[in-house]
Amino acid sequence: MFLAMCHKIKKGAVQTKEPLTKPDLPKLYMFFNIETAEGLQDKVFVDYMLYFCNRGCENLRDLKISDFSTGTYDEGRRLIYYVCL
Repeated sequence: MFLAMCHKIKKGAVQTKEPLTKPDLPKLYMFFNIETAEGLQDKVFVDYMLYFCNRGCENLRDLKISDFSTGTYDEGRRLIYYVCL
């Protein structure tokens, strides 16, 4: 009975939000001051959430530096940097 009630409470607590649209992104990025450490950290966190977290904050706490890899490749006259999860 306890597990059933826990499941019922969890099920009722989910509230979905509308996803961000492309016109919303410039408005959001206006608020980040990347000249400060806190502002840059906030911007990177939002970028991470937008591009890597398909299921919300589910596994965010368990991430480690070793979960990421970086690299470069040459595209004609410019060098492209990328990050993979």
